[in-house]
Amino acid sequence: LKARACFAFRKRNKRAQKMASFLLAAFGLFLRSSACTFDEVANLRSDLVKDSFELAKLDGKWYEQSYHDLAQVASKCQTIDARTNLTTGGMMTNFSVIYGFGPFTIAEEYTAHGPAGVFRKRAHPPAHVPGLNLPTAVVDVVQDAKGDYEGLIMYSCWSGLKALEIFTREPVVTEEVADSMNRRALARGVQLAMGDIKRVNRSGCRCTESSRGTGKPCWYEAEASPGHQGRSV
Repeated sequence: LKARACFAFRKRNKRAQKMASFLLAAFGLFLRSSACTFDEVANLRSDLVKDSFELAKLDGKWYEQSYHDLAQVASKCQTIDARTNLTTGGMMTNFSVIYGFGPFTIAEEYTAHGPAGVFRKRAHPPAHVPGLNLPTAVVDVVQDAKGDYEGLIMYSCWSGLKALEIFTREPVVTEEVADSMNRRALARGVQLAMGDIKRVNRSGCRCTESSRGTGKPCWYEAEASPGHQGRSV
């Protein structure tokens, strides 16, 4: 039974990877005539990010709450684990997600590019699909009483397509908090309507305190397939 369960899980996981790889490969076709620039994303940053952004405060697990991103269609339980590098000014993240028939992780590399909070983002999807290089900026952050970051708004673009990702430190937030962060992004000049921003589907994710700070993706506790330990970089 264990062998059969493992085989079924691997089969579902391969389907999910193929689905995501197809979308990412299709997005690559748009890169030839990209209308997106680093100046464009840099102009969206709040004064807080421009004047006092602290890269190290992005370290750790973040739970995506809302997004506008064609690559995330039909996904759920999205999280990232960020590891910053103060020497280079960049960071690596594991973007973990349940996509289609199963979970997987995409490694994302953020290379510092000019002013504070601006990066060249390169995704390293599974199945050896060529990654994309995206102008990306930290649009805004939300600070707690100690000055640590408890909310994060990031924006990327390529060839007229837009990707807005909104994260919090807490696995689950109220609709009021989510809407507030969505409006905060739009107030910075992100050219989207409120109806364009989707809430993350967290049904069955089981993002609990026990998964925080472990480096394990959000779906780790929900997936009980024998032998499955999740993918990471």
